[in-house]
Amino acid sequence: MASNAFWNLNRVQTVVLTSTIFIVLIILQFSLNDNAMQNVSPVPFVRSGALCVQTFPETPRRKVGKPFIIVGRDGAFRVEPLSTVNLSEVPPFMYEQDTALLREVKEMNNSNLRFDVYIPPWFDRSDVLRMESMSNGNVSHVFSVPQHKRVKEVIFEDKCGLKIDSIDDCVDKCGVQKSPEDIHEVYAFHVDRVLGFNRSLPAVARRFGGKTNDRAFAKFGDRFSDGVIRPMVWFDPSIRHSGTLQPDQNSMSLWWTDYQRELSYKCFSKDNVEDSLRNKNCTAKIRHIEWGRLAVYDFLLQNHDRIDRSCCGYDRDEGELCFSSGLYERECKDIKRQHLVHIFTRTSDESRLVFIDNVFNPNRSVEHLNYRLLQGIQEIPKTPIAVLKSGKFREMMLQSLYLDKVFWEDQGGRPHVEKLIDIIEKRAQKLITYVDETGIEVVEDY
Repeated sequence: MASNAFWNLNRVQTVVLTSTIFIVLIILQFSLNDNAMQNVSPVPFVRSGALCVQTFPETPRRKVGKPFIIVGRDGAFRVEPLSTVNLSEVPPFMYEQDTALLREVKEMNNSNLRFDVYIPPWFDRSDVLRMESMSNGNVSHVFSVPQHKRVKEVIFEDKCGLKIDSIDDCVDKCGVQKSPEDIHEVYAFHVDRVLGFNRSLPAVARRFGGKTNDRAFAKFGDRFSDGVIRPMVWFDPSIRHSGTLQPDQNSMSLWWTDYQRELSYKCFSKDNVEDSLRNKNCTAKIRHIEWGRLAVYDFLLQNHDRIDRSCCGYDRDEGELCFSSGLYERECKDIKRQHLVHIFTRTSDESRLVFIDNVFNPNRSVEHLNYRLLQGIQEIPKTPIAVLKSGKFREMMLQSLYLDKVFWEDQGGRPHVEKLIDIIEKRAQKLITYVDETGIEVVEDY
């Protein structure tokens, strides 16, 4: 009997011990999961036998405090007050992930950007780290682009130990250095993020050489030692190049008549996907709302060199290259000769556009804008219009552009940056009036 009692006691102790261990393991698992949400580690991947690091993982954000922009489920829109009296002040909110990112940014000790002060909600983690890399990263390789003389392809801090013969061998941390005349692409990038388009590649202003400590890069040529400020734009290797018509500047061949047909059939609109797949007139596979997003963006920039390459929508010459090059005279007389350029998608998603070569034309007068950029558009996303109507666009742009110290100072500081914002605001009023008068639908994004 004593032996049986001892055996039964041991069984009870074993069950209790097993249960306790199981509970401890569950608690530990929840703790690990919570920590993982707070501090997401880079995701390693293998390329050509070498282990590299995917540097910029996307992380979900959890808010602490209030963001600048609040869009309710019912579509109601409001913008929280935002002080611009002192642009170095920290706004009264932060995201949990941003506090950790701020510590990471401060350790980079990059005086060219001001992300060590705060991170606006329109920039995600990947934006911040890519901008930091381009504005301050060491250059390991530079490549010329034969068909684009004013462009240099740059690889920053290659650590994979692979043989690199071209930009196509880039794993991450790559950019394109453009001409000083393209500096307003930095401004266009901030317009993209503030208005919620989120289709442009990150861009920053950077000076190599001159009064800086970057003279070590002189071996890559004069433009890396002359001290001239140029834009750096992120290089995305997933951009799709295709089509029989200028494949280096397009993901597909798209003539003006094809584009207008896509719009008229509302190809791949929210409720028209299945029919679009069967419709022979729908060939681009791009969501209908993407064209509205692009048209609004280009109208505000007055960037004709995408939808209206030949400037057929302008009623007079105000110095655009399309007039002096003869494109206007040659192509506007024959609609069959008009084609779109810089229409890009990614290989991973052919339904969403990527905006590159985003030219901001500050000299086009508000009385002579190109409304052909909006021709055929039936719907546009709600967010950009809501921001423009909110009266907070100027404040948001000031907060955003102030972060790029090199661009800010190169433009002459706040008084001159305000003039650039004036231009967009005046065009925005024309855009809103046009949308109201023509009945273009302002819809939820999809």
